[in-house]
Amino acid sequence: MALYTIVYASTATKEMSDDDLLLILEKSRIFNQLNGITGLLLYREGFFIQVLEGEENIIDTLYEKIEHDTRHYNPLFIFKRPITERSFGQWAMGFRSPDLDALKKIAGFSDYIHSPKSKNLDDFSIMFESEITRLLYPFQK
Repeated sequence: MALYTIVYASTATKEMSDDDLLLILEKSRIFNQLNGITGLLLYREGFFIQVLEGEENIIDTLYEKIEHDTRHYNPLFIFKRPITERSFGQWAMGFRSPDLDALKKIAGFSDYIHSPKSKNLDDFSIMFESEITRLLYPFQK
């Protein structure tokens, strides 16, 4: 069983309330536990970043479902790669709504999501991979 990780970002179709986010988490955790998926969901000011870990065919199928989820649009596939161990193995779906001021203190921080160019997120996919990997590091293990 080869493990893979997928990371993507997207824009919410509406500002998510705490109840909206809790409902997403409850459903995700049930599905993920049944399917051996772990990961992390970050949400801030209408933007999602999600990490999924699991068997390749399972996370590929889940990502295809996610692409058609009407709660968000403009999903940007950032990367997929094989992993030897899970970074978020203890979480069927961890969740954080990060504090922007705290994120700005991370070396190499970029507020790309609020830049005028963020209308076309595909232009930034290569930059996203290294920045998001660095951004996610504090949330791992």
